[in-house]
Amino acid sequence: MDETQKFFDDMTKMKVQAANEWWTPDAVTQAAQTVDGVYNLITIVCVIFFVGIIVPMFYFTWKYHRKSEEQVAVSQEDHSTFLEILWSAGPMVLLFYLFFVGFRGFLDLRVEPEGAMEVGVRAYQWGWEFQYSEDFEGNPTKCTTKVNFNEPLYLPTQRPVKFIMTSSDVLHSFYLPSFRQKGDVIPGRYNTVWVEAPADKADDYTLFCTEYCGRSHSQMAATLRFVDPPEFNKWLKEKQKTSCGGVSLKRGKQIYDGVCKTCHSLDGSKGTGPTFKGLWAKEETLEDGSKVTVDETYVQESILKPNAKIVKGYPAAMPAQELDEDEIKSMFKFLQSVK
Repeated sequence: MDETQKFFDDMTKMKVQAANEWWTPDAVTQAAQTVDGVYNLITIVCVIFFVGIIVPMFYFTWKYHRKSEEQVAVSQEDHSTFLEILWSAGPMVLLFYLFFVGFRGFLDLRVEPEGAMEVGVRAYQWGWEFQYSEDFEGNPTKCTTKVNFNEPLYLPTQRPVKFIMTSSDVLHSFYLPSFRQKGDVIPGRYNTVWVEAPADKADDYTLFCTEYCGRSHSQMAATLRFVDPPEFNKWLKEKQKTSCGGVSLKRGKQIYDGVCKTCHSLDGSKGTGPTFKGLWAKEETLEDGSKVTVDETYVQESILKPNAKIVKGYPAAMPAQELDEDEIKSMFKFLQSVK
């Protein structure tokens, strides 16, 4: 089984597991626990008011319904000032309290602690790209280290992590159920969320997109793997060897697995985009009837400006990819190798 298929199978298992939970998943942080406390309180209040209103309503409807056509409704009571104040002031105090604890929890979730490690997030149809610029101690990395959606995103425990998010194409939504964090990912803008896992919460957590973004929206998930700081630094150093490794066929294959595989096959089968099998040096017919040869110039333009030349018979569905010069040249090598 190839790594991407295994990733999708794991995502499906996580979704089934989440669907089988009768309540919310365990909260990781204190801020997430605050959200659960407010949510549970609101649920209890709603149940109490529902029972307190609906049950007496049915009882009074049965007890005091009109017994005959001639019966006229009468009452010996005028009004009760005490009850009027109680049902007005009581809910008002309750709502003020719910607003206070809810707003306090909102600020805890939105304002990251000082010294948070920053991780860049780029959403695209249909995946995530993460970029590191520092290690656990705050030392800058040699180059921007990229992690694509079909491999786990390693993060350190015991330090806040701030995600700085943007989108390459359409609206997406960054949702971490276990941290009760959700943020809109908007093209042309930046938004932030933050998380922190204590030492005893080192584990895998699932990231979902919760904004419908097209055909493969349901597969747009990723795994956040929290590990202790030494293991994170070790992983980051190994990852940099790939990200900063210049031009290579291996790097091109990794870019394909992380970015291109959703839409472009290697076996000749048709997908959202043309197959990569035998694509290099092939002459393609475009939507306007003109022809183009698949070479370095065409591939680079297709990566950076994918809608400039659309191959006939395929939709203009590819978003622009933010690849550097070495990554693009690595894709040249990979495409040349796919016969």
